[in-house]
Parts: sequence; C-alpha cells; structure tokens
Amino acid sequence: MKKIIIFIAGAILMMACGGKSAEEGISEAEGVEFDSIVVDTTVSLTSENGSPTAKLHLSLMFATRGEKIKEINDTLLHSGLVVPDYLSDTPKGTSPKAALDTFLVRFASDYKRNYAPLYQRDRENKSSYNVTLQCKATIRNFAEGIINYQVETFNMAGGKYATQWTLSHNIDVKTGRIVSLDDIIDPTEEKELKKKMIEAMMEKYDCDNLEELREKGIFVGIEPYVTRNVIIKDGGLELIYVDSEIAPHDMGEIRVEVKR
Repeated sequence: MKKIIIFIAGAILMMACGGKSAEEGISEAEGVEFDSIVVDTTVSLTSENGSPTAKLHLSLMFATRGEKIKEINDTLLHSGLVVPDYLSDTPKGTSPKAALDTFLVRFASDYKRNYAPLYQRDRENKSSYNVTLQCKATIRNFAEGIINYQVETFNMAGGKYATQWTLSHNIDVKTGRIVSLDDIIDPTEEKELKKKMIEAMMEKYDCDNLEELREKGIFVGIEPYVTRNVIIKDGGLELIYVDSEIAPHDMGEIRVEVKR
C-alpha cells in the first residue's frame, strides 16, 4: 500500500490508505458487499526528535455493491462511528474515501492545536501527550433483512488506562437506515425487556437478586436500564454495555442476550 507524507500545520502526517486490504478483505451480508478502507496515521506534535505523537488506525467497512449502497454509506458516515465524530460533519453524498481524508486532516490539526500549547508548558511529562485511537469495523447477519455493523474502539489519550468500547448499528437493507431499539419495541415491551435483562444479568453473574448483582459492582447507585447499544437477532437481542458504563473498569464490556 502506498505511503504518502503530508505536512499539515507543522505536523507530520503519514498516511496509508486504500480500498481492499489484506487485513479485512471484502465481506457480504444480505446481498450487500462491503469493502474495507484502512488508514494508518502518525501525527507528530512538534518537529523535534522524539516528539509526542497521535497514532490513528481506522479499519472501516463501506458498502460497494447492492441496491442501497449510497444510503447505507451515508447512514454509516453520519452515525457516530468514530470519536471524535468528524465524519458526521461531511455533507450527504460524500464518498467514504473523501470523508476519511477530511477526518485525517481534522485529526492532525486538532491534535496539534489542543495539545501543543499544553506540552510547551509541561515538557517533563512527554508521554502524557501521546494519543492512540484504533477503530475496527465488522459486519454480521443475525436477523433477516438486517446487517449488524460493529465498531470496536481502543482509545488511549495520556491517561493511565485505555478506554475500549463496541458500538453496534443495525441497518435495514431495504432502506439503508438504522433500525433502533425504539423502532422495534414499545414502552410496554421495554418493561418486560428490562426484567429479562436483569434476569439474564443475574444468571450470568450467579446472583439471586438485584442486590447481589450490585454487590458485584453492577448497576451500583443507578437504576437498571436497557441499553440502546444492541444487536438485533432473530428472536432476541444482545445488549452491549460498554466498559465502565454500568460496572467498574476492570469488569470490562458486559453483554447479555435476551429473548423477545
């Protein structure tokens, strides 16, 4: 894959970008083909040797063949796939490649603008200004007519611990739009779904009641709720609670399956 070096606002941007990749290849679900766009970027905060850096790795998948590829790609680009969410600022109809090119420019510019002034006043803590962001997308087919699109993100921004999370989108192949949990359940069903979620959580962690679940660190100080970060499956749902959302960081991501 060709490597290009671009100078942007004093930062060095090393970009490897392309269509089909050895890492992902082409995937297909519900008659829609997807191809990966893989981008690797390193941004140097200053021109000095040993400068702090921001490292970005994106491996995102976009539709390349099917009846609703433009709608699907527009949906993905404007669905908050990556944080910071620069992709949502791109006009509708923008190609995924062009959207990622814009993302790269903003990523480099914002890193330098936000971190350089701080680093100039705190040069003894160089490692605190290193940033790593990795996002990898996969597609699956768990329910008829729906493509499940997941992005796994790893983010380290100067802190002691990295943050990791999984974002799940369910895309209707007939419309190219996201099918949300609120599209498929009503308030009455949500109450029953919440009950099933708690029961599934108690079974997963070998608890007899909600109080025991809280003793293990889950839903401490908060009312249990049904997350909107879900995988729609034939006959059920997989609920994804990201790292630190309902439990301590060391418990990681929590997933439970419930039947409908």
